[in-house]
Amino acid sequence: MTSGGWAVTAWSAEGAIAMMDQQGIATGVMSVTSPGIHPGDDARDLARAVNEYGAEVVGDHPDRFGHFASIPLPDVDAAVAEAVYALDVLGADGVVLMSNAHGKYLGDPDFEPLWAELDRRAANAFVHPSQPPMPLLPGTPAPLADYVFDTALSASPSALPALLAFAEPGHVLHGGDWPFAPQEAGTCYNPFLETYPDFTPGRAEAIDRGNAESRFPRLAR
Repeated sequence: MTSGGWAVTAWSAEGAIAMMDQQGIATGVMSVTSPGIHPGDDARDLARAVNEYGAEVVGDHPDRFGHFASIPLPDVDAAVAEAVYALDVLGADGVVLMSNAHGKYLGDPDFEPLWAELDRRAANAFVHPSQPPMPLLPGTPAPLADYVFDTALSASPSALPALLAFAEPGHVLHGGDWPFAPQEAGTCYNPFLETYPDFTPGRAEAIDRGNAESRFPRLAR
């Protein structure tokens, strides 16, 4: 599988910790990237395997990792069941959702039972951009051209003002996208946040750490 034509890269806890140490990141919350849990006959089993692995990594490195559970949308019943298991049994820090599932966006009324279940638990929901329901731009992987339609690369000088105008202040957190985005990409993008001239007082610090401490109290120190 690829992520919109972009090769899936290797990941390890050790490699992630080394990257975080270099970038000054105390704790990272893991999630599976696009295309998420591939919808197919094994989607439920794959979601369970991924989520139990995430819980195992957190158990081995509780001060360095959290994890967002993957859920098998667009199968709403299976998604609700897996979210409940991951949040209540595995102790996931929230769920990760692709911006669309087989072309269905998250505001689709069919997904209402999932939102109701997440609301009952006041659960965090992390939305990752995915390939929009349109043909790929020929010769260009979707993460470079199409994912940006679903709010990717939002730290850039052109996108950040739009994000800050749209999102509630407490909902904007720092994201790294490693290992798809190599460390050089983080080194390139971090200055956009560090030098953005129009943050209100305290907002830069909130994006870097404060909002995460509020959303994930167990990780606050």
